[in-house]
Amino acid sequence: MSEDPRLLDGLDPDAIRRYPDFEAGKPPRLLKLHEHGALDEYEKIWGRRWGAMGIGHLRTVGLIRPNPAWEGHAFWQQDPTFFLLRYRQKLDPDLMQRSHEEYARLLASLGVEILWMEFEDPVGAWGPMRKLFMAEEVKIVRGGAILPRFGHASYKRGLEREFQKFLTKIGCPVLLSVHGEGICEVAPMFVQMADDAWIGGLSCAANQEGLDQVIPVLRRSGVSDIHVMPLTTIMDSFDAGGEFHVDMVVHAVAERVAVVYPRQLTWDAYRWLIDLLLCFALY
Repeated sequence: MSEDPRLLDGLDPDAIRRYPDFEAGKPPRLLKLHEHGALDEYEKIWGRRWGAMGIGHLRTVGLIRPNPAWEGHAFWQQDPTFFLLRYRQKLDPDLMQRSHEEYARLLASLGVEILWMEFEDPVGAWGPMRKLFMAEEVKIVRGGAILPRFGHASYKRGLEREFQKFLTKIGCPVLLSVHGEGICEVAPMFVQMADDAWIGGLSCAANQEGLDQVIPVLRRSGVSDIHVMPLTTIMDSFDAGGEFHVDMVVHAVAERVAVVYPRQLTWDAYRWLIDLLLCFALY
């Protein structure tokens, strides 16, 4: 953007009156300025309204092209259980790429804007990072993004760095990066049931400190009703049948309509959903 002072020459003389704290011959009227919150201003600052808030038409998505050479490398196969490989056969790279390309074409045909993300550095805090084809871990709320801190595998620690680079590139403000001892994989741990009602979870993927950091940000973005339910875990094997992400237990498919997995749904969450929703679909 040019800093040419001639840009100021063409302004309407009354432009000064658009400053909310302007009063002729006075210093900034600070009480007037403080009446305007961040949600009143962020579109003017960042150029668009960021926020996956509301259940309706999808407008913009972030996608990452899969890299079969990376995801299918023998490094991960040396211990499939540790690396949470739910498959045992060799990946089909052509099928992987073709499926993703078809998905992207479908989104584009429906008028969905695609913002492409690339990993500049696939090595995280403890070594090579896995699941680089997933962009959904960033939670976009009204006003900006919440960056996660991962708890279910050490080879995901560092993804948040790459997400931050991407958000900076597309001009999306970062409202919070989960920090300290907090853990919260925000996107799969908070599911929207209605515009102002979200359900969250407490598990290996979100501890109490992480929730304590994230929930105030959600409330400032307009979420007034937040229910947190305890979740299970995979323990020592996949046979335990546990699930530590909320979006694998309950998800909204339309306004006040939810799909749930009954075996993982707690009583309090069930009661909260019944009070909130009109109908269930069980799976």
